[in-house]
Amino acid sequence: MDVDPTLEEFAKHLTSQDELGSVVRAHLIIEHHVEELLHKLLPNPTGLAAMRLDYSGKVRLLTVMGTTANLTQPLIALGGIRNEFAHKLNFKLTLERMKAFYKTFDSVGRAGVHNAYESTRLKAPELKHPRDMWQLDPKDLFSLLAASLRAMLLVASMHADRDLSPDRFQESKSVEPLGTPPTTTELSNSEKVDAPKGIPDDKQFLDRLANALGYIAVNFGQLEFTRTAAISIIFHFIEGRDQVRKKLPYTFSGSTEFLCACADGLPALAPFADEIRSLMDESKRLAEKRNHVLHGFVSDYLKDTETLVFRKVDPMKSDKNMHAETVLRITFAELEELGEQSRELSARMISFTQRLLGAFAPRG
Repeated sequence: MDVDPTLEEFAKHLTSQDELGSVVRAHLIIEHHVEELLHKLLPNPTGLAAMRLDYSGKVRLLTVMGTTANLTQPLIALGGIRNEFAHKLNFKLTLERMKAFYKTFDSVGRAGVHNAYESTRLKAPELKHPRDMWQLDPKDLFSLLAASLRAMLLVASMHADRDLSPDRFQESKSVEPLGTPPTTTELSNSEKVDAPKGIPDDKQFLDRLANALGYIAVNFGQLEFTRTAAISIIFHFIEGRDQVRKKLPYTFSGSTEFLCACADGLPALAPFADEIRSLMDESKRLAEKRNHVLHGFVSDYLKDTETLVFRKVDPMKSDKNMHAETVLRITFAELEELGEQSRELSARMISFTQRLLGAFAPRG
């Protein structure tokens, strides 16, 4: 049996089997990916086979290697389902068991499950999948959750590939994702700021900078427009105005707070609540650096490390006679990655808003 199938082949492997066959096949393929990830994370992977670890031992070893609970908890749950089939003659997949499996995914993982299901439903309308994934047969739910778990493993493996440098296993150094944390300095109105050293005045550098900043601006603009559409649907059609707040939110942070409050407080949004929280967490994570690079200016460029220095000066909230200068250092690669992550978040937000519109907007 092919243990490294494409997504489509993986789904066919599972849906073409009975419950026992589906679980055993999924377990075998995912265990293969666990072993692949361990080989990338271990400093001496050749000794792995001699350890003769079973599935549970391999998952525990992933935890020791620093893999977070968002991955290991679903892996443990999958092993438990497989063991139930191995030791209980009449064991069956049930909706309650699939909901328990689903709850082992974190908010990002759950959003991935919903996105995967919606993508499948839209690509194959002739199959007439129900709008609500919880109306699926338990075996189909298992296939969806197992496929999502496999996708998470593949993403982890891709990240491991990026981290494989010669000093990978030397003393680790803490690195802030997408640039170092901004540092803030208070300045009086009369105080002078050190003169920036400037940036290269050549076309290649300026084109690269403009492309990176433009990509961020375009994707965040699309994100904000789509967020506004989602807010409008919730505010007008799902009692957001009656139960959460009387006026539409105006700022980006206010919109984030409104959507999180709706996820927590509106029962009609329960099927979307985890996805909303995941989208808002990612929005807040990216927004700070987006604001800095789009509303600040590039004062310096360190050519050896391709590091850009962005400076931003704003009046202090606590003292209107003082300014605060914030400095962000970010490499070109990190800036371009910020644009790519903004695009991915925008795509997720579009998918969410389309489903929200389909579920709640009035017909006719």
